Amino acid sequence: MLLQSFKIFLVVKIIVITFFRFLCPSSIALIFIINFLQHSDNLNKALESPNIIAAEGQRLACMTIATLTKCKSDEVYDLFWKKVEHSCQSLDIEEPTLPRRRKLPKNIEEDSEGIVFRNPKDYYLKSYFEAIDYIISSIQEKFDQPGYRMHTIIGSLIIAIVKGENAEEFFAAVTEF
Repeated sequence: MLLQSFKIFLVVKIIVITFFRFLCPSSIALIFIINFLQHSDNLNKALESPNIIAAEGQRLACMTIATLTKCKSDEVYDLFWKKVEHSCQSLDIEEPTLPRRRKLPKNIEEDSEGIVFRNPKDYYLKSYFEAIDYIISSIQEKFDQPGYRMHTIIGSLIIAIVKGENAEEFFAAVTEF
């Protein structure tokens, strides 16, 4: 589990930092990392526990994914943006701005003007949702590997037998495999 949790943590951090490094000012990236990477970091710390079993790791991963999925709403983004604005003011750093407009390539129709954003908040909304999607898909990818489900069922079967609980459901799943 330790190696798997380290990979989750590393992949998520690399994706988010790389993603925001090129698309967002440092104030947005920093607030995002503080607010959302803490969920994957908490999952990582829990998975490093020597007493955790595969089924518990799967449950924690599902809880983390559910929490991050709830963050994909306009209301949560509004709160996030307020934190960015507040942090910029309190730290006396420049607030996020729209990137300068670029000329469209000649091969694109002259009538086309592209997407025009009214303010930085609207501009960074797409990046916010994409970054959360990247974190979620990284976690899912690590837990949706072939054989992991069976590993979880076998672990649950052993625990149920040791505790003297009903293990028929787990035994049936193992024998069907």
